[in-house]
Amino acid sequence: MKNLSKFTLIVLMFLSLDSFSQESIIGEIKYSDLEKYIDLAVQNYPRLKITDINVEKAKTDISMNAISYLDIFNASYFYRPNNKTAIDVINPYAVNGFQFSVNLNLGNFLQKPLAGKKPRQIIKLQN
Repeated sequence: MKNLSKFTLIVLMFLSLDSFSQESIIGEIKYSDLEKYIDLAVQNYPRLKITDINVEKAKTDISMNAISYLDIFNASYFYRPNNKTAIDVINPYAVNGFQFSVNLNLGNFLQKPLAGKKPRQIIKLQN
């Protein structure tokens, strides 16, 4: 059985020797169409679009980082009426009147310069 199938395959191979391949199509190329297709491919290339979007995002991140420097500060005030005694069981505060405070968040203060480096590196790599 195996020999018959091998023999049949060899006979079919010799019978199909009269085969043709595609001839060159270089003479039929329209270079104006080819340039148009290349321009369309470059224009619609997904990686190029993703790169452009990443650069725009990085520029936005830099702007947001510049504005968000005010996030590290926190200002507040308290009001305690002046007609109360300074030390009392009902009003156990040492200072009456307006109290103002400004706080600095040290964690955010240390993170802000580093948060701006990443978008700048993305813009530098893409350009």
